[in-house]
Amino acid sequence: MYKRHLLNFALLTFCFSAGTACEKKDDKNNSESETTSGDDDDDDAETGSEDESGKTENPDGGECKVGLQDCPAGQKCTGKLRTPQSDRIDDSHCVEDNGDKEFGEICTRNRDDGLDDCKKGLFCVAEGKTAGDGEGICEQFCNNSDTSLEALATSCREHGLDDTFYCFNFNDGMFPVCKATCNPLDSNCSEGEGCYAGLAPQYLCAETAVPEGSSGRDGSECSLVQHCHPGFICTSQDRLTDCETNRCCSPVCDTTDMDNSATCTADGEECLSNYENPVPGKENVGICAQPVE
Repeated sequence: MYKRHLLNFALLTFCFSAGTACEKKDDKNNSESETTSGDDDDDDAETGSEDESGKTENPDGGECKVGLQDCPAGQKCTGKLRTPQSDRIDDSHCVEDNGDKEFGEICTRNRDDGLDDCKKGLFCVAEGKTAGDGEGICEQFCNNSDTSLEALATSCREHGLDDTFYCFNFNDGMFPVCKATCNPLDSNCSEGEGCYAGLAPQYLCAETAVPEGSSGRDGSECSLVQHCHPGFICTSQDRLTDCETNRCCSPVCDTTDMDNSATCTADGEECLSNYENPVPGKENVGICAQPVE
């Protein structure tokens, strides 16, 4: 399996309820979460419309939609930076389709012009983040026009990936990409990676990146999900009793265990379901948190 690079989750905006606007209750596990709506009755809002040049105008922002690859013949739709010094892909544009790198292969990306040498439908994730520069890995864009959980779960299969991959609707839908899913209680991630809470209700493998001087464990500050060691989830302060910053790491636990006292050691916290509507097979994934009154 190819090496999955670190995604900069602090600068990717997440929505916990695919297909509907996120509710406050769901806005817990990801840094700088924002609402996203996947329901729209306007066909143009889903497919875009062409201007006189033949380029697609995307009403959600960007020149084209990376998941649909709706650029004119001979071009590909890829992500770029609207703000030059930003660390997150927040725009898209049509460029010449001259890449030859396949999914999972080493690639090269130029941060300044937003070009890479991946084939159409792929994106070069360099420096472990979406807005990186230099050498990276070609990753698969996916169609996020339908943001229902069923559609996102099957979107990556259209590109030949197996059912362990899920279409994560990053950056307000500007950067939908296939990532391998996992279970925090039984992680199958590669060495050096952890299984982290991504977009509700899924989890994904990503490189662990505990900051220098941090324990990366219960009660330690986190701004990226990967700032916690595997077995811990970065969550908001209001869910915890021992967090002194905006977000802290808290242990993963099994809600079916009769006694989680050895895992949930902070006063007032118990093992609660991490997501309100978990995916099948992960219903017992919990987090040590205080009950909601």
